Amino acid sequence: MGDSGTNPGMKSICATVPNKYPGQFVLCSTTADGTKSIFTPMDKQLEEFTTEIRSHPELAKGFDAVGLSQGNYLIEAYISLVNDPPVKNFVSICGPLEGEASCPENIAFDLICPIWKLDPYGANLAFSGYWKNTKDQAGFKTKSKLLADVLNARDTKNATVAENWKNLENLVLIEAEKDTMIVPKESAQFGMWKWGTSGKDAPIVPMNQSEGYQGDWMGLKTLDEAGKIHMSSFDGEHIRFTSEYWDSTVLPYLGDTW
Repeated sequence: MGDSGTNPGMKSICATVPNKYPGQFVLCSTTADGTKSIFTPMDKQLEEFTTEIRSHPELAKGFDAVGLSQGNYLIEAYISLVNDPPVKNFVSICGPLEGEASCPENIAFDLICPIWKLDPYGANLAFSGYWKNTKDQAGFKTKSKLLADVLNARDTKNATVAENWKNLENLVLIEAEKDTMIVPKESAQFGMWKWGTSGKDAPIVPMNQSEGYQGDWMGLKTLDEAGKIHMSSFDGEHIRFTSEYWDSTVLPYLGDTW
């Protein structure tokens, strides 16, 4: 949110891939760059991202994807609802994969939350696309614009969602142990507050105890039982990982060609 695929820091991260794997094609996505990532609804970002991916013939047979923060939700939505061409390895770093259940205390959110609170699910903001009011499960199922479809959480299930996820080679879920931007931080590994509760003292339902996992709505149980889900964490704040962590944890999943 608020970042850009063209800024020097992001470009330097992207450059680590061909540096380690010479000749590897890398796309540093520019979908909804800068403030557009705040004010462009996630369904529109998904359309733009799909067009961007399909504009590069190098990706036509499939690709590995790495996301930072909100970018992971965009990739998650792509896998669930598009996945053509398919994602092979997905490394998610501090992503709101199970949704965002509270408004973080942050400069960017201080700007958008007063608007968002007027219509949490319906506001034309990216944040609304992955908002989850854990006090109202029925409301989430009916009011969610996108997240309920991405998580395959509506009463009528979409079999394609689970099949898309089951085709992953690896799913790497990285959590920042001191994350204050993803609320709750466990969402980065498909954890969430128990339905009917909210707040810092609310009980967390981990991925493998969730209704969606047990029902294999997204194929996560199948992936897990096949040994394809890898959990990792680092001691720090939101996406404040070290270059050593990136090199040892992320880069090993990005060396394949398709």
